[in-house]
Amino acid sequence: MAVIKGYSMPDELYYTKDDCWVRVEGTKVTVGMTDFFQQEAGDIVFVDLPEEE
Repeated sequence: MAVIKGYSMPDELYYTKDDCWVRVEGTKVTVGMTDFFQQEAGDIVFVDLPEEE
């Protein structure tokens, strides 16, 4: 695991340039935000996700 400027960056995750990450486990995909983005974003009160196809 890399630590960049005090933030953990687990090796098993794929990172976007927009401070999001993706973990792929078989047919399951989990999406999240980096520690840095969470600190900068503050309270998140709404998330708009697309409909499942």
